[in-house]
Amino acid sequence: MHQSPHIGSLLQTLIAATAVMIFAASGGDPILQLFAWFSSLAALSLILLMAITSLAVLRYFRRHPELGVGPWRSKILPAFSSLALLTMLVIAVMHFDVLTGSSKVLSYGLCILIALALAVGGAMAMRLRQTSPEQFQQLGSHRL
Repeated sequence: MHQSPHIGSLLQTLIAATAVMIFAASGGDPILQLFAWFSSLAALSLILLMAITSLAVLRYFRRHPELGVGPWRSKILPAFSSLALLTMLVIAVMHFDVLTGSSKVLSYGLCILIALALAVGGAMAMRLRQTSPEQFQQLGSHRL
């Protein structure tokens, strides 16, 4: 039994190669355009994930006051980082066309992909939680 995401890796490679070939066949420059779009999209996604993580830290320490963590580590710093990261995210989205070198319509369309992925992932998790609670509880608990 493999302990690696080999099928997911192969699927991602196939999708990426197909996207690059279609893009190149349509006359676009896969390096100057496609790479710029998706690396900028990845950067936005990471900022969002860091903001969500900061909010999760706030929630965790609010639910576990018995840990005795001081206010700086449990409230002030996570709140500040959440606010700073969300501010950076808003500014980056507002100026995403500059980051990608493309039109505002295309830039906002790319940003919608992040919200769409978040919504689909959330819906899938909620469905799994309802249909198979034991599998849902195992998410993230695997050891390699």
